[in-house]
Amino acid sequence: AVHYNGYSWHSSELPFEVAANGITGLVSASSPSNIWALALKFPAVGALHYNGKSWQLVLIPSSVMPLGQASYTEQILAQGPATAWVTVYTFLQKDGKQIPGPVALLHYSGKAWVKTTGKLPAGSLTGAIASDGDGGLWMAAESPAAVPMLLHYAGGKWTTAKAPASSRGALEINAICLVPGSKSLFGVADLGPGFASDNGAAILRYAS
Repeated sequence: AVHYNGYSWHSSELPFEVAANGITGLVSASSPSNIWALALKFPAVGALHYNGKSWQLVLIPSSVMPLGQASYTEQILAQGPATAWVTVYTFLQKDGKQIPGPVALLHYSGKAWVKTTGKLPAGSLTGAIASDGDGGLWMAAESPAAVPMLLHYAGGKWTTAKAPASSRGALEINAICLVPGSKSLFGVADLGPGFASDNGAAILRYAS
């Protein structure tokens, strides 16, 4: 890990590898004493937590991961003292097809990991997660038919919103971030897959 203190860079050795299924959102911080990073300690998964003095591994128990489906940790969001959220992508292989779901959102309360319950929407989280500026969360997801969408979670309730679209259809959002001190967010998305070509990307903005 490397840290810039405003004047110079300093490096320190991490106890485990920072890794997950996603390629963005692997590190998040809410303060200098609450920094989180998704970690891989094969065959287990977990997160590294920096409390301002040292890094500690907080393993994610298999009991909070969905049973019967393939599941991968995607992105992490630090929120509040010693707490964090982790999005998990899940899918079921059936008749040669990959069916997304169920939705799996994990929360570390400062003592243990718990799986968010309640009336979960159909589909699966695809990674991107951000605070909504009012105690809730926005997350990128996809429907059981693999159509990109957005999910909002607040006060134990889930709601579904359509993802922005281009002429190619709904956009798959790779990362989202709250503008500090507001309820507005920015995001980035691909404008469609292309082999050996670049179809471009989009910068997204949400204003409540």
